[in-house]
Amino acid sequence: MKKCLKLKTVTFNGNLNQISLGAFSGCTILKTVTLTDQIVSVSEKAFNGCAVLSEIDLSKINANIAITYNR
Repeated sequence: MKKCLKLKTVTFNGNLNQISLGAFSGCTILKTVTLTDQIVSVSEKAFNGCAVLSEIDLSKINANIAITYNR
């Protein structure tokens, strides 16, 4: 998904439990991300360079996870 220049929204399904290093790096118009209760890990720089990212919905997360985000 790196540098997917038309991606605006991401909603994960129940089959995914981690987001890898730099997974959405450079997705410059990505604005919203919704995570599921299956997510246990969000790797460093997963959303690096997502300059307009304004919402990460964690409402369904049951575990303690750490997310590092730098625009």
